[in-house]
Amino acid sequence: MLVTRVLSALLLAPPFLYCVVTGGVWFLVLMTALSLIGLKEYFDLLENAGRRSQRLLGYGWTAGSFLAAHVWGPEGLLAVVALVPNLFILKYLSTPDIGEALSESCHTFHGVLAYSVPLAFLVLLRNLAPSGLSHLVVLLVLVWVQDTAAYFWGLALGRHKLQPHLSPKKTWEGAILGLATALLAVWAACSYWLVQPLSGRALGLLVATAVSAQLGDLNESLLKRNVAAKDSGTLIPGHGGVLDRFDSFTFAAPVMYYVVRTTF
Repeated sequence: MLVTRVLSALLLAPPFLYCVVTGGVWFLVLMTALSLIGLKEYFDLLENAGRRSQRLLGYGWTAGSFLAAHVWGPEGLLAVVALVPNLFILKYLSTPDIGEALSESCHTFHGVLAYSVPLAFLVLLRNLAPSGLSHLVVLLVLVWVQDTAAYFWGLALGRHKLQPHLSPKKTWEGAILGLATALLAVWAACSYWLVQPLSGRALGLLVATAVSAQLGDLNESLLKRNVAAKDSGTLIPGHGGVLDRFDSFTFAAPVMYYVVRTTF
């Protein structure tokens, strides 16, 4: 399993990093595609558990949110998030079968607002001038180093379960030491990539970002426990689905965006 995870990461990292560095339309297309795939995984999980959603509206809402974020910034994203729900009623104006209307809408709202639209903040972060790329790299380092370090620290020293009813393998030791390792990696990135030392305020806000990443991971675990699934999908060998790889960013990306806007 570990070998498969490493090989998948080595194979997928170059095209992902190319889009990150290039930015613009390339990064927009990549993140929109990943979000739509992640939303499909969410809908599939619910469908396998016998719960219906409004897929087409969800996909359109997600794509529109990403496009609006890229073209008009946070105001465009807010406008789409606020206005699109008004369209949900249109599906039920022409049919008397409204027995599942509320549950279908709620499932769709939750999927879009919890698992796909928050990733649009990665696009907003990348588009920040003049240092969007640098701060996006810091976020990637923070989240992925924390995730990897927590896994290995947990294997080596984990004794006390973090939230066993949500994720039986996660431990407090892994979470705390993973966070510390990630902050050390971010300190190095800021020193050598941004050529800018971390202030005490910035460090505190990055701790909040790292904690939010852990909460995003647990939020997806809550979804999977609810529908009795181990992974969100099978797209990435050794890693599961897109949601399994980007769940942390659903909480961390919005936090990091506003950290950058208010601190750096």
